[in-house]
Amino acid sequence: MALNFSRAAAALSSSQIWRADSDEYTFSISRESRNGSEPGFVASWRFLHDETPAITVGGSPFATFAEAEEACELMLMHLSITQGDMTMPTDAGVTSGTPGWTGLWHLWWVAVPRRSMTGRLVRGHVWRRHDGRKWTYMKIRSAYPNSLDGFAS
Repeated sequence: MALNFSRAAAALSSSQIWRADSDEYTFSISRESRNGSEPGFVASWRFLHDETPAITVGGSPFATFAEAEEACELMLMHLSITQGDMTMPTDAGVTSGTPGWTGLWHLWWVAVPRRSMTGRLVRGHVWRRHDGRKWTYMKIRSAYPNSLDGFAS
């Protein structure tokens, strides 16, 4: 399930955009500066055969290309595992203005410590989802979000 990134525009040798496709998703990494800060690598993904806007991978911008590439690999793994769960149940309480992916466990970077489901403080890379009222956080213990040890925090 390895992603092989290559420059998105071969004609523009100075472009700093890389792209990789899987069977169902497309990922991109671009080197950019936000608000005049030091440039970092921003990773995003979207469905391959859908014209919906791209979703930024949690933790962006990354300091190195390797970190951004690893985040894309983890996101692909998460998307592959939750492939059958991509639709939100109607009783989830998510409003029509909230994107459906917020109700799914997704990787996120937390700089300011947050309380997990068990009340412990978590920071750094965590699993996160929105239940319709608030964000729920969970410590990462496994690369597979559906495994039982990933939910014991």
